[in-house]
Amino acid sequence: MLGNRIDDLIKSTGLNNVKIANKLGVSKVAVGKWRKGQSEPTGSNLSGLAEVLKTNADFLLTGKQGDLFYDDLSQSRVVGWDDETELEDDEFEIPYYNKVTVTAGSQEGEVQEVTGKTIRMSKSSARKAGASITQSFSYVNDGDSMAERISDGARCTADASKKEIKDGKIYCLRHGVMRRTKYLYRRPDGGLLIRSHNPNYPDEIIAPEDMNDIEILGWVWEWSNMERW
Repeated sequence: MLGNRIDDLIKSTGLNNVKIANKLGVSKVAVGKWRKGQSEPTGSNLSGLAEVLKTNADFLLTGKQGDLFYDDLSQSRVVGWDDETELEDDEFEIPYYNKVTVTAGSQEGEVQEVTGKTIRMSKSSARKAGASITQSFSYVNDGDSMAERISDGARCTADASKKEIKDGKIYCLRHGVMRRTKYLYRRPDGGLLIRSHNPNYPDEIIAPEDMNDIEILGWVWEWSNMERW
């Protein structure tokens, strides 16, 4: 059962409900329910929990990773993968953008994503979110404006096929020469309201005549928070 796997993995890491809750931004009660099988983590909570427990969402959900089945942590272990490891039936790879530079010349001011590697995602998780498996990409969030929901340095996944603004959704966007992760809201005048999760950052209003400075790169559908020392 999912609850049993979560409980055993937490025990094996030496963590507890409070530490897990703080890392994921959820309540310790929620973590306790996951361990008891009374509820299940979904979406970003599932992927974040998997990252904290040094495994992946597929292993938590199915107890299987590659040819390895879960029965007891004293008898089995979670194995990693490299570039030569074949994709599982439920896996797909997406580009992972880890740098942002500004180009010159005719494309001056454009944010150029420089990919260093790819990461593997679960097709079933993408389907549940309604995200594209062919047009998603992953990147690192910069800054604490979306804390406590998305932390500084968190890995985010966005769907480049979904650029239509739905009020209150989180988007990855280019604003001038910056890549940003924000809540977006349409304004009646054709402009845009940009909102942070962190209350220390005030709302920003983009006037209709300044909308050329904005490019929606994709809808953010998954993220895995991390804690910095």
